[in-house]
Amino acid sequence: MDHKKLHAQGLPEVLYYEEGALSKRQFQALEKRGHTLEAWKQIGRFQAVSSDAAAADGTRSGDSSAWIKRQ
Repeated sequence: MDHKKLHAQGLPEVLYYEEGALSKRQFQALEKRGHTLEAWKQIGRFQAVSSDAAAADGTRSGDSSAWIKRQ
């Protein structure tokens, strides 16, 4: 849950990625293969249930913000 996200679909033919999701090497390799890439601050919404062992990403904001119940 704490990983940055990527999103791709048929049309438009663009690979959207959250800032920090790709290393410089990965970015360059995708560009070399002809991919169009576009950085977004945050992609989509998600909901999840987790244990303390896999806590949510508390750095997100808006609809994807983390809330962790401590026991």
